[in-house]
Amino acid sequence: MRRVYSGIPVAGGICIGTVKVSGPRRLPEARADVARADPAGLEGHESTTVLYRHGWDDTQKWAAAVAATSFLTTALKRKAADELGGSAASIFEAQQAIVSDPFLEVSVFNKVDDGVPLLQAVNEAISDIADGLVASEEEVIRARAADVYDVGLRFASTLAGIGTLSAPEGRPIGSVFLQGGPPLEEGVLVAHDLLPSELVMLDRRMLLGLVLEAGFARSSTYVILEALGIPTLVQVAGILAGAVDGETIIIDADEGFVVVEPHEDEFRDYASRILKTGGQTFYQATQAIMDEVRKPPESLS
Repeated sequence: MRRVYSGIPVAGGICIGTVKVSGPRRLPEARADVARADPAGLEGHESTTVLYRHGWDDTQKWAAAVAATSFLTTALKRKAADELGGSAASIFEAQQAIVSDPFLEVSVFNKVDDGVPLLQAVNEAISDIADGLVASEEEVIRARAADVYDVGLRFASTLAGIGTLSAPEGRPIGSVFLQGGPPLEEGVLVAHDLLPSELVMLDRRMLLGLVLEAGFARSSTYVILEALGIPTLVQVAGILAGAVDGETIIIDADEGFVVVEPHEDEFRDYASRILKTGGQTFYQATQAIMDEVRKPPESLS
């Protein structure tokens, strides 16, 4: 059944693709007494590894996590600068200030002193700070919560001993869109929201468009979405409840709406427009249908 959802355009353009729904983000849980700062997908950047030694106390583990998180943030800044430009890179430069913020350390160790394990303390401290920002009446302050969550995810991942810039467990985009993963198929990513580091690590060879249910107009995520330059809508209410993996979706980011399971004539109209502009490689993914679109009008049924 055809469904239409409206949203706020970030980057204009149109595209047709297959829905790829991103699952909910889950903070990492401890797995091993090791943190690595050499994630896949950052080839060409300096690499290092931080190992937690058995017997280290929480202060030593925290210091190692700060070093690893700082390294990863710098690597993301370089990657963003190389691929998306200075505005995107400035997001991660600003995030470095969060990494070294004494208030975060005090918040973490206040919880540790109350008997909370270090990783849980980090997750709780990050959530407390971010929730406080979200509660602000000023949109520009609320938008900063994404940066706090982003840094917190890297802290938690290093402390948990897993690959920090891989998709967290339970997020299907990990095997579809993240650089370094197998190029399975093209698609349109539908998600509640994405953090700046998640956007930078997306494999744009496979990504035709983005539809986000949330998103602040002044957020760091918004800045990177603009730099990506692919058809994108944010604040698309109800899209996660209404879109299913594998369904056909049209993004019209010029007019500010998406269509899930479009009518055949609607599909053909947008497909013809895309072919005229050369705006995407959807033909490669749906050759049989697009061959039909290429036929002279009189031969179409």
